[in-house]
Amino acid sequence: MRAACAGNGVGVAVGEKGKRRSGSGDGRYMIGLDQRDDFTAPMPIKEALNDTIRDWETLYLDHLSNMLEAMKADVKVEGYFARRELAYAMPSHVLMGNETDLLIIKTVEGAANGGGKGPGGKIRGGVNEEGITYYNNLINELLANDIEPYVTLFHWDVPQALKDEYGGFLIEDDFRDYAELCFKRFGDRVKYWITMNEPWSFSGGGYVTGAMAPGRCSAWLKLNCPVRNSRTEPYIVTHNQLLAHAVAVNKYRDKYQIIYNYSQSTEKSQKGEIGITLVSKWLEPLTNSSLDKEARQRSFDFKLGWFMFPLTIGDYPAVMRSLVGNRLPKFSPKQADMVKGSIDFLGINYYTAQYAANAPYDSSLNLSYDTDSLVTLSRAFK
Repeated sequence: MRAACAGNGVGVAVGEKGKRRSGSGDGRYMIGLDQRDDFTAPMPIKEALNDTIRDWETLYLDHLSNMLEAMKADVKVEGYFARRELAYAMPSHVLMGNETDLLIIKTVEGAANGGGKGPGGKIRGGVNEEGITYYNNLINELLANDIEPYVTLFHWDVPQALKDEYGGFLIEDDFRDYAELCFKRFGDRVKYWITMNEPWSFSGGGYVTGAMAPGRCSAWLKLNCPVRNSRTEPYIVTHNQLLAHAVAVNKYRDKYQIIYNYSQSTEKSQKGEIGITLVSKWLEPLTNSSLDKEARQRSFDFKLGWFMFPLTIGDYPAVMRSLVGNRLPKFSPKQADMVKGSIDFLGINYYTAQYAANAPYDSSLNLSYDTDSLVTLSRAFK
């Protein structure tokens, strides 16, 4: 396994055609082909995609009313059809990424667009061939300009139809089918796949504080969220993300990464790699006390370890099992084996650092992911 590190989101790998070029130090820069253009310029793109709805649009419309006027603005947006022109503007040297957001994951559409094709957001509901054509054109333009695409499959935006159906993150089968569609259509040219970008941010922002789609949190937080449960939902969502990641990796490895025909002694392979991008802050203990030093480690375990432990040993950190108890889901032996080792490479997004201090247990506190670790974090370092 190799590690790729980008200081501010997923970056770009460019260089001689057919070769990779690393950035400074050990960092490798990647360009994420992800989904969020549908809320940065929602109305024109929504129309271009036959009114396929995503949960970020719903969040802005329902809970962030101050964004409504901007969303209604009559601004011409060519992102869906002409972003490939950006390839020509990219330099021949390393281009730093900044959550570049070049693509929208819109390859699957269904009943949400009113076309009656079937279950919204599912493969059997139909494939948006305009989206496929767009991705093909952009991938080809990137490669023609010596830019190697690193494709992010999920960047926090669930199809609205699936959110309505499940009330949360899409289940394993849907994500596996969607990922396989991408492997099948683009894998002859895309050699680096990232299943998810910062799944911690999706679980925390979407289900602890409600600051991100789908905007769920406990009522006691008084953050104007639809009343949900910040003490259980983040753990369930993370568990489902890890399982969805693993089934997508399994599908890629079993069917697309290397295919060997023993009867003919031939090998057919896309010769690609698949991994995940996590996020972590650097932490320092507020004091030299043993309690603050232990708090620092707990904070690492509750953020980075929450994902890295399952990906490397097949279970959550012991400290999480102890403090969260039966609110933390369990992997079956089969699931643990599937999740363990399900990365060819690891991406790390790093933004800032904080001090960590021990927070003594207080039975009067409301239970939440944010309080379970018994850590108080400082403001981010400047």
